[in-house]
Amino acid sequence: MLTQMRKGASSWPAKVLLIVIALSFVAFGMGGDFTDRNVNVVAQVGDVDVEIQRLQIAYNQQSQQFENQGFQIEPGGDLSRAIAGLALEQLVQDALYRITGEELGVTINDETVRADIASNGLFQDDQGRFDGGRFLMLLQNNGLSEAAYVNSLRGQIADSQLQNGIGAVPLAPDAMVDLIYDYRFERRVAEFAVIPNDVLAPTVEPSQDELDAYFADHADRYQAPEYRSAEFIAIYPSDLAAEMTASEEELRQFYETNEARWIEPEKRDVRRMAFATLEEAQAASDRVAAGEDFDAVAADMGADVLDLGTVGRSDLFGDLTEPIFALKEGVPSAPIASPLGGYLVAQVTAIEPEVVVGFDEAREDVAQQVALEKAYDAMYDVANDLDDMLASGDSIADAAATLGLSPQTVTRVDASGNAADPLSLQVIPDAPEFLPELFTAEQGFASPVIETANGGLLALEVTGIEAARPLTFDEAQERVAHEWRTERQAELAQQAARDAVANLDSARLLANAFVGMPVSVSRPDAFRRRAAPEIEGLDTEVVTALFDARPGEVVVMPAADGEAQVVARLVAIEPADASGDEEGLLALRDTLTSAMISDLGDQFRLMMRNDHEIIIDQAMVEQYF
Repeated sequence: MLTQMRKGASSWPAKVLLIVIALSFVAFGMGGDFTDRNVNVVAQVGDVDVEIQRLQIAYNQQSQQFENQGFQIEPGGDLSRAIAGLALEQLVQDALYRITGEELGVTINDETVRADIASNGLFQDDQGRFDGGRFLMLLQNNGLSEAAYVNSLRGQIADSQLQNGIGAVPLAPDAMVDLIYDYRFERRVAEFAVIPNDVLAPTVEPSQDELDAYFADHADRYQAPEYRSAEFIAIYPSDLAAEMTASEEELRQFYETNEARWIEPEKRDVRRMAFATLEEAQAASDRVAAGEDFDAVAADMGADVLDLGTVGRSDLFGDLTEPIFALKEGVPSAPIASPLGGYLVAQVTAIEPEVVVGFDEAREDVAQQVALEKAYDAMYDVANDLDDMLASGDSIADAAATLGLSPQTVTRVDASGNAADPLSLQVIPDAPEFLPELFTAEQGFASPVIETANGGLLALEVTGIEAARPLTFDEAQERVAHEWRTERQAELAQQAARDAVANLDSARLLANAFVGMPVSVSRPDAFRRRAAPEIEGLDTEVVTALFDARPGEVVVMPAADGEAQVVARLVAIEPADASGDEEGLLALRDTLTSAMISDLGDQFRLMMRNDHEIIIDQAMVEQYF
């Protein structure tokens, strides 16, 4: 409340949840000994005590902002602790500024405090004048005395002056702005050719010695993963639905309770034209009603016509729904106030009436829905029965037989769900919990029953484990040979490209280097460092190399997929021109100045922390939050 009163009606927005949790225990990381301390002190910053009551007030303020954003805060939960950590960190920071301000002689006189209170919108009446009664009422409602609030406000103003002083740095100098602007906006003109490796070089067959050496040098590539086999039960409500029956009365009751499922709402094809004023919209409506063409009237009056297409009630803004759905086909509406401003004239060009599917026609669908709902209820009993059987020592196969279920198996699959034998055509359950459970369970013991995210039940028993191991040369020979050929061809292709461009003529055009080859050369528009041309295979390393090159130089690098060579010739350098970009220069200066202020503030806060001891009673924080 103190900060809100200081700032008037404004309040800083709730931080994004993940950021808050990341910062949740910034203050908690500092330990200390609170022996013989005041039992109400949750933190000590130098000689300043932070009482638990102040932390509770700060916590409540922060929590309210999160709740206003739709977050649910459970006492003792991660978010609650995160907010407490954020609030405590702010109180510690405030105390550091307070102490440092006093050390530096920053003082605030009474007149400054009075002026701040008088100008605060929270304490003003409808005419913008300070209201003493409102001031005292707000203090009382928040459990504050006038003296306590004034004292705290004096400290906050002092803190602000100190912080503003830290941030009072000169604007980023021209030399810095110009240098960074030139770096960011300098452009290059280049021509490119992306040439497949097999165009530049033939495939070479390796000798046995070369394969042996390659296999030895890259042994870490050739590993067989851990494989596991298992027996499992996976059951879903749809599996049980076929066994469920329902009486005629149940079917009719379900239909009547959920009748909206079998109603296709009325839809309309709608067009509208928009006007700035009510008078213009009325004139347009009158002209169309008198028989003039809708489009012709809109064109004559300079109005935009928008075809909304086929829409239902839920597709329209609330204020438009009733007027449009009350229209007869072809008849223009009276002016309708648009929720986005201005006025609309609408016309319905076609109407699709509401369609109600009767019970007899919907009976089969109703029966399926009722059976599925009963199956969901039955899943609870199946889960309990299965869990009891597995807990008592039954195997997956025994439990499945007792419950009339069909056990399934997977044989030698890895942690990614790939089978050692691709031709085995095994079906891996699509439950995301299956593979993690398969690769953490112990062999020979049935897992507990797992409720899957897609509504099923899952239990498994690992029946075999093959540990990961290095492949032998015989097992990896085909892959080794393929990779050796691919890499060797890429090396030869790159060398061939380098040799070709080394002998370019004086014009230094890429096309002249690859005469007789099916090579296409492109010359895109000039580009900046972080806005590379959209050329398939082009890697950012090529662009970086071009920005380090001189005009006429050629860069040869592998394409992004490794299957081609990118050959690029730098044609020209276009220096940045800031003469017509005053707005861009100002924006860059502001960005650099803000960065300087931020860096200076970070260093100042680090200095304060290094100069003053900070002790946090973490046990008290955990007790209260």
